[in-house]
Amino acid sequence: MGNGNALKVLAVVVLLVVSNYISWNIGKSGGLGTSGGAALPAPGPIPGGVRGFGGTVENVSDSGFTLRISAYDPFASEGPSLRNVTVNKETILERLIQKDNATIQKEQTAFMEKISAGGGSATGGENQSDPLTPPEPFTRERISLNDIKAGDMVLVSAGEDIATAKQFIATRVSLQPSVTLPGTTSSPAPAQPE
Repeated sequence: MGNGNALKVLAVVVLLVVSNYISWNIGKSGGLGTSGGAALPAPGPIPGGVRGFGGTVENVSDSGFTLRISAYDPFASEGPSLRNVTVNKETILERLIQKDNATIQKEQTAFMEKISAGGGSATGGENQSDPLTPPEPFTRERISLNDIKAGDMVLVSAGEDIATAKQFIATRVSLQPSVTLPGTTSSPAPAQPE
């Protein structure tokens, strides 16, 4: 399957998933609510609470760091912009390393072939009942707290609702990869918390 065909198949799959999601929501709510009726209600709290943020490391200590939450994070608007993040022996500290385009394309093609071979089923792997997961655009490398410096961009996850928490213990800290665009200096690449 050529690169162009693989991208077309991926685009069709994404379009189908999005259209099914929209139609499911329309059926569930009885319509879009845009024809002369009241506006749609604002989304409520996230079930289970907010468990992850992205931001910039302000300073690092022996037990953690201070995180400045991104101003663009819509789930962080309720709490303070500075959070004290504690790491312990259970905290997973990792560096995300961007894969090259050829590797990403090869993994994506193999993923699409698995879906096609399964008749559109999204299961596979060692256990056929396990869902297939798309490949990630990066690899994960274990690091220590000493590898995190002020100014680094990180994603932080916790095992509890941290929407308004000023201090919490992280379950995972992911140091974001830096990307260099032509004619610019290195800057962190955005990613989503787990």
